[in-house]
Parts: sequence; C-alpha cells; structure tokens
Amino acid sequence: MTDAIFTPGPSPNAVRAADGTVLTAPEGWAPLPPGDAALTRRVKEAGDHWAVQEKKGRKAGLAQG
Repeated sequence: MTDAIFTPGPSPNAVRAADGTVLTAPEGWAPLPPGDAALTRRVKEAGDHWAVQEKKGRKAGLAQG
C-alpha cells in the first residue's frame, strides 16, 4: 500500500479515501492506539499499513492502523 492518508470511515474497521470510497481493513488488522511511537514505527517497517487522519477541532492528527 502506498503512503495514502485516509479519514475515519463509518465503522471502526473502515476508512474513507480522498475520493469518498469506503475501504474495509483486511482481516487481522486493528487500529493502533495513538501515542505509541515505537509500536507505530514497528508496524510501518513490517509492511502495508494505512494512516488515518482524525480531525480534532481545528487540528488534524494521524492515527495509524
């Protein structure tokens, strides 16, 4: 998977692409809790991943999954 950034989808295991397409996470994938840089680094190095950008007020932060 490329370094695409998604927004949260309609369900916990889904994301929404920039074009509005809703994608379901592959079997065995789970969202990572924010704030654990070491875990995020290991997951990114291991292979395919999706980055989910959540908007909090005026700011947008990344939640990896």
